[in-house]
Amino acid sequence: MRTLLEAGVAHVFTLYGGHLEAIFQACREHRLALTDVRHEVAAGHAAEGYARAKRTLGVCLVTAGPGFTNVVSSIANAFLDRTPLLYLCSSAPLAATEINMVQSGFDQAAVARPITKWAHRVTLPADIPRLVAQAIRIATAEPCGPVLLDIPSDVLFAPVDPLAAPIPKALRTEPPQPAAPAVDAALSLLASARRPVILVGDGAYMACAEAELREFVDATGIPVYSDYFAHGLLPASHPLYGGTFFKLLELDDPGARPDVVLALGTRFGVFTFGRGDRVIPFDARVIHVDVDAREIGRLRDADVSMVANAREVLRALNRERATKPWRDLAGWRARIEEKKVSRSRRFAETLLRSDPPIHPYQAVTTAVDTVGADAIFVGDGAHAHHWLAEAIRCEQPGGFVTHGLFADAGLGLGLAIGRRGLHHRRIRHHGATPTADRRRGSEQSKLGCHQALPDHGLGPWPEHRGRSRRREIPRRRRRLRMPGRARHAHRGSEARARRCARERAPGLHQRGGRADRGGAAGIGGAEPGRSPLRAAEPANRALAGVRAAPLAEC
Repeated sequence: MRTLLEAGVAHVFTLYGGHLEAIFQACREHRLALTDVRHEVAAGHAAEGYARAKRTLGVCLVTAGPGFTNVVSSIANAFLDRTPLLYLCSSAPLAATEINMVQSGFDQAAVARPITKWAHRVTLPADIPRLVAQAIRIATAEPCGPVLLDIPSDVLFAPVDPLAAPIPKALRTEPPQPAAPAVDAALSLLASARRPVILVGDGAYMACAEAELREFVDATGIPVYSDYFAHGLLPASHPLYGGTFFKLLELDDPGARPDVVLALGTRFGVFTFGRGDRVIPFDARVIHVDVDAREIGRLRDADVSMVANAREVLRALNRERATKPWRDLAGWRARIEEKKVSRSRRFAETLLRSDPPIHPYQAVTTAVDTVGADAIFVGDGAHAHHWLAEAIRCEQPGGFVTHGLFADAGLGLGLAIGRRGLHHRRIRHHGATPTADRRRGSEQSKLGCHQALPDHGLGPWPEHRGRSRRREIPRRRRRLRMPGRARHAHRGSEARARRCARERAPGLHQRGGRADRGGAAGIGGAEPGRSPLRAAEPANRALAGVRAAPLAEC
């Protein structure tokens, strides 16, 4: 636990399991905030959302067996999206190998290895701090990605001498720098270009390159296009913002297409239309910048390549740009603006439709126009993210989050929880939800829209403390159908559990047991006249009266 704190970890997304008791107790003792969800799928995606929002390490903690397998999709999604995540899971005791114990029988690290940068099973208690530090360095070293540490329960609960398990200090690595000759060559190409464009991708977003990007384009006048993750790096209201990569399809006139492309943190593939030239002409000169050498030349040969951090490259370009004479690009910018207006007019006709069914563009435009400019949109599933990208105007980075190459549908609520944990703003969740049309006996895809978190009373954030969840979400309660004797016994056991919990940890059951009152940061809160045990999170109930094992300190 102290290793995570030393690395600056401030939030963990989890679902409680008995194998994790030592870690939960350590989180409580060190006041490390927990968001305890209702399913590990949401925990994994929430950690992703948090990591992408903060552009730093996210941490997901799950229990053994099915707890681990429930986050496999999240691990794969983070792997393909290059999201820095530390997945901590527990497993059956080492001595329980091959004896048919519960939640055992397979190698969790082996399952995760193909979809992580590194996966390892811990066997010695004193190795935990060292291996956690190693996992953090690997996850955050560019290109970033997920790592997994499997810590068996007997290793977690074993006592250890703190002197034998020191907390490492080297937890981060420096971003790769560009070579000076490559910077000069890139500037020469850009300065001589008649129709240059800049493509910013997830690498530029994760590098926090927005300030350097704006400085460069303001000085050079080069238009900018972005993929989904990089929306907002240059504000949508900026006159040099051209839109998403797909907007380059509008520039289809012969002799009026980009001649030099600076790809910053961009991976060529589905979002650049694969091997074709509909986005980037075959005769265009390409300057490719990415932290992963495997991406350079993957689909397009690069005239200038830099295996470097996008922000560091922009800083170098800004330092040296005054050494080159730059062309006047007013005519090129006017051409791009003309194409943007033409596209907007075509889509405006769609908004005038009055006959059913509602067009997806009508739905997303209404949603975008309804919420404030600071809203965070989550695109979940099918083509919801495509239509949202057409309507959203992000003025800041991180205003739009969706799936990447894995195209993982159903991740929206988890991403929203993670984003909400960092941004105290309104989040809109848009997803394509299959709904059955019984009258026609078919299944349709409807674009659903709902406010994901604040108005549902989910989250330990300041504006919702003390607010009644019963008023927020009317619940349809159903009585348990059980014989009378069993029903009375059930009620009696609940009363005994509440009384026992209050005696063991009375402070934990005040206002939902939030972290600022000594408990884990759960979801929801107690309301006047309602049993605090019912309002507290599963993690909070589990923490009551159980003492932490000595190993949890590490």
